[in-house]
Amino acid sequence: MEYRQLVRTVKQATRNHAGLMYHRLVSHIPHVLVVTVLVVVAPQLSTLTPEKARALWNTAVNAPALAMACWAAALAAYTYASSRPQPVYLVDLAGYKPPVELEASRAKTIVHFSRCGRFSEQSMAFQKRMLERSGLGEATHFPMSLIRLPVDMCDRTAMEESHAVIFGVVDEVLRKTGVDAGDVGVLIFNSSLLSPTPSFTSLIVNRYRFRDDVVTHNLSGMGCSAGIIAIDLAKRLLQVHRNTYALVVSTENITLNAYMGNNRPMLVTNTLFRVGGAAILLTNRAGDRARSKYQLIHTVRTHRGAHDQSYGCVTQEKVFRAQVKAYLPDFKLALEHFCIHAGGRGVLDELENSLKLSPWHMEPSRMTLYRFGNTSSSSLWYELAYCEAKRRIKKGDRVWQIAFGSGFKCNSAVWRALRTIDDAGESPWTQDVHVLPVDVPKVVPIDETSYQVPI
Repeated sequence: MEYRQLVRTVKQATRNHAGLMYHRLVSHIPHVLVVTVLVVVAPQLSTLTPEKARALWNTAVNAPALAMACWAAALAAYTYASSRPQPVYLVDLAGYKPPVELEASRAKTIVHFSRCGRFSEQSMAFQKRMLERSGLGEATHFPMSLIRLPVDMCDRTAMEESHAVIFGVVDEVLRKTGVDAGDVGVLIFNSSLLSPTPSFTSLIVNRYRFRDDVVTHNLSGMGCSAGIIAIDLAKRLLQVHRNTYALVVSTENITLNAYMGNNRPMLVTNTLFRVGGAAILLTNRAGDRARSKYQLIHTVRTHRGAHDQSYGCVTQEKVFRAQVKAYLPDFKLALEHFCIHAGGRGVLDELENSLKLSPWHMEPSRMTLYRFGNTSSSSLWYELAYCEAKRRIKKGDRVWQIAFGSGFKCNSAVWRALRTIDDAGESPWTQDVHVLPVDVPKVVPIDETSYQVPI
């Protein structure tokens, strides 16, 4: 069985690298043609006088050959232009910063859960221990449906949460880029737990009056790695739809993600997942390269759903145990920045050791977990925004985003910075970046008396 899995993995890697080699070969064809022509023609040109050149041009015998050569050159140019992969640029991104009234300290979270009346003493003790070791700070955000009492978990409150996040990030990214919604040709949305009818893509199209021929995709049930899946899908669509923009919106619904029972494994989500979302504007327009921040270099998608052991696992820890141990190179030699899905402190600790990363490399992920919690698929964009807010991104730097989802999907993307980002502009980190990073001990006790319950 292991041999078959190995063969399947090798075949998949061969297909991936074959596609990569093809694109690299196509991109170097012009250089090869120029060198070949110079090698063949240069000796002849050295003996060519003006008289010989005029005679050659005026000789009727050479007219068919000249026409054939021109036709072949035109055909080669057309073939190269049509087969060359379109570069994909990231113009700008926006991360959602929830309002202050949705902030919840760890003490407030525990007191609030205890007043819900649905948890046993053992469940409350377990959630408290988890929060003390989670790596979350004192200002993460819950939706209003979970902040107020009694807790109101229903479709209406779930939609209210999603509307606030989606409209917030889409408004911001369109405002920052100055792109009209009518110019967007591709729209991709991902949210795992909430997939209403009409879809969220239809909601966005209606709200912003997208054009009639916009290509939309609504991804659901794909876990925390769906953000990179959406980026990969956008990249593929931008190879077909020329001279346009692609808008990617990544979020997760926390209202329907909360668990009010006493099944211990399911209580973990209450201590990690928080409100968040991001919108990313991509383009293949050559004229937008100068103002874009990054160029997408690679995307890699791994799906081990065909294996029962992987399929039956829904925690992020199993993913890196199955995947990361095989990767031994020093990635710091090829990449400057790492944005690793902030799934939990245990995940980040293991990946720091496995990939041999420094605390500086892990800082964006750890501070995202501390300030915003696990925002699911959008956490990678909070981490990239953190790097920008800290003015770490220099021209030519490469950023590796690594996402895990549903226990059996691992996806990644590599971006190259097109310019040095000295001013991140509007960002979810604007008000906090000057006090970060902070040291987060492995265990931070929770003093429930520090939170005064409103009367």
